[in-house]
Amino acid sequence: MKIFVLGISATGKTPFAEKLAARLQISHIKASAWVRRMFPAPVGTKQDHIEAMTKFSTDALKDDPDACLRHVRAEPGLHGDCVIEGMRNPRDFVHVFDPRTDVAIVLTKRAHDLKATEFETGIEVIKDYVQWSMRNGLSPQGALVEHVFDFYKREEGSPSLDDAINATVSAFAGKLSAPNAGKAAHVHAEIPPIALMVKKALLYGGDPKHAGQRLPCRAFVVSSYPASTPTFKVLLEDGAVFSYLPPSALTEGEPMPPELSLEDLVYANCPTGDFCVHDFATLHGPVLAYFKRRDLWMKGRYRLTLDWYEGNDLLHLVSLENGQQAFLPHHKLKFGDHPQGFEPYKKLRAEWKVAKG
Repeated sequence: MKIFVLGISATGKTPFAEKLAARLQISHIKASAWVRRMFPAPVGTKQDHIEAMTKFSTDALKDDPDACLRHVRAEPGLHGDCVIEGMRNPRDFVHVFDPRTDVAIVLTKRAHDLKATEFETGIEVIKDYVQWSMRNGLSPQGALVEHVFDFYKREEGSPSLDDAINATVSAFAGKLSAPNAGKAAHVHAEIPPIALMVKKALLYGGDPKHAGQRLPCRAFVVSSYPASTPTFKVLLEDGAVFSYLPPSALTEGEPMPPELSLEDLVYANCPTGDFCVHDFATLHGPVLAYFKRRDLWMKGRYRLTLDWYEGNDLLHLVSLENGQQAFLPHHKLKFGDHPQGFEPYKKLRAEWKVAKG
């Protein structure tokens, strides 16, 4: 399933798509990233900037009609469940949208202070197409969802973008899962691609001239080499693939303090190469993580679970609020919105068996 997030500029598409993808644990693809990389610095008012970017993109599409399509199709996350943000061109949309499985979500903010550009009127064409597809039985009912809201943040008695995110998560949570979730794997298991940044120096043999620099990448595999920490395979934007990257080498965006060491981020090394990746829908959402060595609590969100099924070893992958990724067990985490602190629970050590007579 591909979930398309549509709307005119500054209607909250990016925070909506980012939070939705994070909570559903699926890829987030920015359809307009190709033109944003090429477009020069902002000009004038926000409306002036949007108009200028619109002209820039339409001129670029005249020369290369497939520019946006080529960018979207090159995204590895497109081959699984994903959120695609910011399509406006009906031609691009119909080349990517599968009416049998995909959903279009349109965001509208009342009292919006920006007007739609000529390019953004294509969103109405997209809506008409999806509605036609539903009327003629090509798409299931619910393939088009419209969220109209007053505020970006929740306000008492008024619909907000936060409410739209929660409603959408409720509609799709549990219907999407990680590739090969629950299947036994040996050493490597595919996961929903995670957009991250990798330390550049590590990719150049520790060259100090790259110290402090990071490159965008997508983690698409988690690996379990016995006696090593869980590691990732990542795909760089230039097509290069790197294996055996520890969580301490990767962040979501630019890292924020405090930066935790590998000893903090990983509770235990991998016991074997035989494991499963699970995606527990009930655990999705906010998490509180405790780091005993630092006596530190940190917020985060659940992504997935590694289970070494031949023993009693299990670690959850958590994206922390400082941008780092951590592999932690049950007893170092609190799932949901709860205060800090643990009850003095005791670990279950009993074995439960019955005699066969």
